[in-house]
Amino acid sequence: MHKTIHKKRIFHGISIETLWQALTESQKLEEWFMETNFKAQENVSFEFFDSPGVKWKGLYYGEIISSQPMINIAYSWCHKKLKHTTYVWWKLESRGQDTILELEHSGFKGFMDYYYSFSYSNFWNDKLKNLLLYVSQKQDKVEI
Repeated sequence: MHKTIHKKRIFHGISIETLWQALTESQKLEEWFMETNFKAQENVSFEFFDSPGVKWKGLYYGEIISSQPMINIAYSWCHKKLKHTTYVWWKLESRGQDTILELEHSGFKGFMDYYYSFSYSNFWNDKLKNLLLYVSQKQDKVEI
């Protein structure tokens, strides 16, 4: 049993540079995603810190697999409850004044990971909404 999450969004009037910075700069990631020590450099490990809960320590971790500025970034994605390492891949494409952003989250194997993939589908929908709000507010203030 394998599951892959796919999300695709068009960011109208948002530059590829704005989206790239929001996805790869730790200070900007913290404004719409989570607290982090993220660095968009290949083979560098990182952590994301979310609000802990009763059974959740609030820690995601991984390593950058690929980072091609303004094109894509890919990294491993783990937390204590996932049975396998999963992988997140962001791909950006400029279309005139718009930017197309694709997200793929793969590597879910077995029953429990398959179950978690459904939660992650909603998780990524929420995070993509946060990203849209963030970049919409920052678009005019971006330093290129």
